[in-house]
Amino acid sequence: MLVDATQTFSAVAAAQDGSVIPVEFSFEVDDPILASVDDAGPNAVTVTGLRRGDTKIIVKAADRGIKIELALSVHNAVKGIVLTTDDDTTVKSGDSITITATAYDAKQDDDMEGAEGNSIPGVTFAWSSSSGVATVDASDNNMSPTIKTSGTGSADIQAVVGDVKSNKIKVSVFDVDNPSRRLIPIRAAYTADYTAAVEADDTVDPVIEAVQEAISANVVMTIRLQEEQVGDDGDLEWVNIAGTVKFESLNPDIIALDTTVIFTTADDGAVVTIDIT
Repeated sequence: MLVDATQTFSAVAAAQDGSVIPVEFSFEVDDPILASVDDAGPNAVTVTGLRRGDTKIIVKAADRGIKIELALSVHNAVKGIVLTTDDDTTVKSGDSITITATAYDAKQDDDMEGAEGNSIPGVTFAWSSSSGVATVDASDNNMSPTIKTSGTGSADIQAVVGDVKSNKIKVSVFDVDNPSRRLIPIRAAYTADYTAAVEADDTVDPVIEAVQEAISANVVMTIRLQEEQVGDDGDLEWVNIAGTVKFESLNPDIIALDTTVIFTTADDGAVVTIDIT
């Protein structure tokens, strides 16, 4: 139990056949500096934690020769929580890892290294994940739950007790069969402006000519095709890859576009020219 917390204990005597025997019990604490006892009714007592340490609750029925000792540990309130894991936090989708939470009676540093203070056993943690790619299953072991993964991406795992929060452990999930890919613009798309020449005897409307030239221009952009892969340090990172990408118009009534581009792994990206005629 924690310092300043209370817990009620009661005692009942029974015969071998299970029937209740009227017995009067008394309660005391082996070390009253660590905990106190207050009467809570017939054969019941409320114990209050006073100071950190280990002691015993002694239950006696002198006229029956009964004496029972119950171990009691008193701990300070939770001030810090540290998450640790021995597993690789970059995992294939569908695999699981285990994360362990330890509560302390002293606040921990931001880096959660060299945790100070006394550990507190028997604490129940509330767990959370920032993304559905990693879910926490604490049904079998609340202190060391199983982190199950699906899909691709990353999630921060955290444990909480009251208003005390732990450090976060980031779990990165990748899919070998369906890797995540993206297109990264390096330079924004651009097209050249066109001004029609106007001759004195020109029989063509210069405005119409300018519009016709503009809609037959090419859009030029520089982009990279990337795939999320596990790097040498075990973390997920975006890597330039070769591949084929198809560009389509969002509104074919305005711009007719159906272009396929082959990318290389060049670090400076691929220059893509799209004909918007």
